[in-house]
Amino acid sequence: MATAAQLTQITNLYVSLFNRVPDTEGLNFWSSALAGGASIDTITQGFLNAPEGIQTYSPFLSAQDFVTDFYTTVFGRAPDEAGLAFWVAALNNAGGADSTAARAQVVSGIVTAVTTPLTAAQIADPAFAQSVEDRGTFANKVAVGVYYGSALNTSLTSAQGFDLSAVDETAASVATAKAAAFLTIATTANVTGTASDDVFTLPVAFTGTLDGRGGNDTAILQGGTAIDLAKVSNVETLRFNSYTTTVDTSKVTGVTSYEASAGTATLTGLTTQTLGVIGAGVINATFNKAATSATVLLKAATAGSGVTIANGTDAAVTTLNLNGAGVLSTLAVDSTVTTLNIASTGKGISLTAAVDSDITTIDASASTGAVSVIVGANQSYKGGSGVDTVTLDASPTKAIDGGAGDNDVLVIDAVAGVVTLNAGITGFETLGLGANASGAYDASAFKHLLVNQPIAAAVSATNVAAGTDLTIGGNVDFTYALANTAGKADSLNLALKATTALTTTVTAAGIETINISTTDSSATLPDTAIQHALTLEATGATSIVVTGNTGLTLTNTGNTAVTSFDASAVTAGEINFVSENTTVGAAVSIKGSLVGANNLEGGVTNDTIVGGAGDDVITSGTGLDVLTGGAGDDQFILSANSGVTSLIYATITDFAAGDSIDVTSLATSGFATTTLTQTTLPAGATLAQLTAQASQGNGAVGDALASWFQFGGDTYIVVDNSAGNTFVEGADQLVKLNGVIDLTNADIAAGVITLA
Repeated sequence: MATAAQLTQITNLYVSLFNRVPDTEGLNFWSSALAGGASIDTITQGFLNAPEGIQTYSPFLSAQDFVTDFYTTVFGRAPDEAGLAFWVAALNNAGGADSTAARAQVVSGIVTAVTTPLTAAQIADPAFAQSVEDRGTFANKVAVGVYYGSALNTSLTSAQGFDLSAVDETAASVATAKAAAFLTIATTANVTGTASDDVFTLPVAFTGTLDGRGGNDTAILQGGTAIDLAKVSNVETLRFNSYTTTVDTSKVTGVTSYEASAGTATLTGLTTQTLGVIGAGVINATFNKAATSATVLLKAATAGSGVTIANGTDAAVTTLNLNGAGVLSTLAVDSTVTTLNIASTGKGISLTAAVDSDITTIDASASTGAVSVIVGANQSYKGGSGVDTVTLDASPTKAIDGGAGDNDVLVIDAVAGVVTLNAGITGFETLGLGANASGAYDASAFKHLLVNQPIAAAVSATNVAAGTDLTIGGNVDFTYALANTAGKADSLNLALKATTALTTTVTAAGIETINISTTDSSATLPDTAIQHALTLEATGATSIVVTGNTGLTLTNTGNTAVTSFDASAVTAGEINFVSENTTVGAAVSIKGSLVGANNLEGGVTNDTIVGGAGDDVITSGTGLDVLTGGAGDDQFILSANSGVTSLIYATITDFAAGDSIDVTSLATSGFATTTLTQTTLPAGATLAQLTAQASQGNGAVGDALASWFQFGGDTYIVVDNSAGNTFVEGADQLVKLNGVIDLTNADIAAGVITLA
């Protein structure tokens, strides 16, 4: 018989490979095999070769795709860059993605890693935060799997295996998952719970009885048929899932909490019970019996959720306590309610509609999570230790205090001048602008600037202190105006952060360095990176650095002083950049993403342009450029040079099979042949002699001539546009290819040289 440890090992595989609890037959079969001497790697191969394994992990996946799919299945996220590189290398070293045995080794390795406890120091180290979360998530999923597979002794088939995607590192997610064990209650059943915290999902038109026994139990009511709640006992929470019957709570005993998870729950006769909102649930609650306060707990509430608080007989609710985390779309209260206390936790509370005007005091000082509210002119606000985001559309008449946090946001959602930033507004570090913003806003009192939604009108921040950063999450035309532009080393940290592609314009005078981070802020990254577009007018800038996980198309407007553009740290998407530096002969460095595709173009300067692993398009300017494509099938587009004295006009450092060189612009017309003629001279010939020899033809009559030769361990291409028998600088063109490259079989078609 399998031991508890062996059952856990098999459950580990169901969780990690399929993200579900084990079916009873499979758990018994594989745990018996493990008890009988089969190795865990052999059993893992059996999982991968099973129909479910083949469907989940195609045999044709690359090493990178297999590791990515495995991470996504078990952790609900894509692998970090270092983790992906480590496990891809491990898979390849073990035999490659085509080997089931190699795949099994990697699965075992990741499972071992995630089940190995961290030290106390590692747990406290912020650098291990993701590891802590991953271990907690995996351990909780395994706990639910063991509960289903053995503790309940269920008879689940593989098709019924409970999906574990909703289980995370929190204890609440485990409780919710375990509760699904009671999903098969019959309409007439007489159900008795356990001493644990049970969750019972009652069928529509349930006519049986339910005794929750011990623990803090929950019964879920659903559908439009009324259930006789007198037959429900020892249950502390009633949860309504599209249950349309009005419930008179004065006739229900023992229940301390009422929750809505879908549809609208209508409750009367309330006294001190807590109201809970889950998902998009809505609660209409009427309080009786001299109730003076109401408490609402948000449990991962989402858009569409709502709460209405009304007074019934003898009630005069004056205070509403709003706790938990989630989004509350509507909040309506009786006119007697004047105080709203908010105690957010975790990911925080967001009230997306303006707070009811009857409420005059909003106190979120007990919050540890974020709070987002729209505050009216007659309302006061006091924030907590989390990030408070307070939106104003009128000048406040009472105190607005961001509280103890150090990154609180004051959002002005009105035309400049409508909201006065008076002395009563304190404790905010970030100035945000809302969708209705327009005009210029004084930012002298803030360390950060934020636009988190599209703004139709042009906006500007004035009197900005040096070092103030700017985050943009919506399309906007934004002007960043320093209070003092005399500095010679000012920098702007500009974050483009959104779940969809941005198209935005930023003007920033007097800034020498622009640091741009491009971020896809989705919870999980899509298969194809989004592409932000930024029009940048920073005429004083000399350096632009781009980092992040999305592509960027950067349009320069008057940025003629930029000598360095570096996007080498961008991890996904395309980088598109065209230099506008106008200083002939200046040295300019242009670096694209090392991993994505790039479209990079130089100017009149001497440019050093470097691509990456993608299929890059690199266009030289008219200076003495050095071009590097990196891996991938790169296209080099060369521009004609004129008025220069150096013999070599452009250098390509890594031309290889699959690459191409577009020399159309080097010829005054077309090309006479579709092949390149090789030029040779006896040993000891100089570069000038070889270049002159390659220019012997008359390229001025009809189409240009193209030839190539090797010298000093490198390869050269000559485009002869002149009539003489020598190389004519400014008319003929010379391109250097680093290394000895055989161009015998290279062809030239429509001005493009391709090396097969």
